[in-house]
Amino acid sequence: MRVYKFQVKPSKKQELQLINTLNLCRFTYNKLLEKLNIQEKINRSQIQHYIVELKKEFPELQNVYSKTLQYECYRLFSNLKGLSKSKKNGNKVG
Repeated sequence: MRVYKFQVKPSKKQELQLINTLNLCRFTYNKLLEKLNIQEKINRSQIQHYIVELKKEFPELQNVYSKTLQYECYRLFSNLKGLSKSKKNGNKVG
């Protein structure tokens, strides 16, 4: 059995693009969390549809692949599920 290791070294332009994408993903996550905190009843599909509104409001989000932004919604609900599970196990969360 052989194992290969690869090391990716992006160019400066690619590195800047990756950093920009990460910042936009962080921004989207925080906006989705803000929208979730405003809602009375948690509705995942409504939160995910909010991404479309965000893309209209902030045109720089057009540069990020839609699946990447949808993954931020998935990550948000996954984190909330993990926090809920941790809280049920008696751990302090917050």
